[in-house]
Amino acid sequence: MRTPSVNQPRDDAFVADAVASFAALRGFTVAFGGMTQRGVLRISSVIGGRGSTLEGLTVHPSRGLGGQALIERRPRMAADYGASTAITHDYDVAVLAEGIGSLIAVPVVVRGETRCVIYGGVHRGSQARGGELSPAVAIAKSLARELGDRDELSARLSEAEQELAELQGHHSVDGVGVRARAVLRESYAELRSIASGLTDDGLSERLAVVQNQLISLGTGSHIDRSAHTHLSPRELDVLSQVSLGRNNPEIALALGLTESTVKSYLAAAMSKLGSRTRHSAVAVARREGLIV
Repeated sequence: MRTPSVNQPRDDAFVADAVASFAALRGFTVAFGGMTQRGVLRISSVIGGRGSTLEGLTVHPSRGLGGQALIERRPRMAADYGASTAITHDYDVAVLAEGIGSLIAVPVVVRGETRCVIYGGVHRGSQARGGELSPAVAIAKSLARELGDRDELSARLSEAEQELAELQGHHSVDGVGVRARAVLRESYAELRSIASGLTDDGLSERLAVVQNQLISLGTGSHIDRSAHTHLSPRELDVLSQVSLGRNNPEIALALGLTESTVKSYLAAAMSKLGSRTRHSAVAVARREGLIV
């Protein structure tokens, strides 16, 4: 089972965003959800609640509607929650006290593991008819992608930090060989590609530290400290891909952009750096310590 997340504050923010999206869907009068910790679900966000019985609720695997969604890794629905014979009723005190008549539970599955469950419900007596499942599932899939991207970046950052420690322990700043420098450039470009679009402050700080160390190790004393050229994050992303010898279609695929957008970012970077070719732009950016 997954240990408690060191990113719990950010995890809860992800959940709050997803719950808000559920609450905004037509047909739901209440939405709530939470992350799993050691295989157990803890409700951390509630919108539209009439009381406090759902807040902090702990849901165990296979128990209740959410527990079934958690273990089965598929959405579950109870059109009449109180009368349903398809679920256990361990959490009736919390759910029925809230006045909920119908309820759906949608798991957020990342690499085969349920990381979160988001619920959408309708209070008894409400004019709402219940939300459609498709948009709710789409929200859950979007959250799954974001969590997966963050996991991938975190794992790659850990690898890069280890690689840096090994290189720094065995080489002087100017003693990094050609092959090691190529590895540094690939790592730098890969990290920028994975990180684009993420909004996790903790990972952003780690990424900035690793990127600066990669640049220092890869360029050594050749950095022009007096340079003040400012490139946007996307311009740096594109240049880092160019530095690996990739063409525009390959860069577009790596960064999830169109070829015309890649050309636009590259042209802007070349203009700022005073370069007439993509290769000279890379050389200048390296000299100024902007990329590896």
